[in-house]
Amino acid sequence: MITLYRKIKLWILKTKWKLALWQFLDKQIMELIKDPEKLEKKFMSYLTELIHKANKADN
Repeated sequence: MITLYRKIKLWILKTKWKLALWQFLDKQIMELIKDPEKLEKKFMSYLTELIHKANKADN
């Protein structure tokens, strides 16, 4: 009986963590969708760096 109780408690805890993670990800994605220019600024520097390194490696 105690083992079943622990299993249920662990399942509840795991479900709460999953929900918390999905809520956090949803919040972050919604913020990025609201301001696409901010997203573009963040990734543009990384994208140009990757292109630069790829071109450098080809030479």
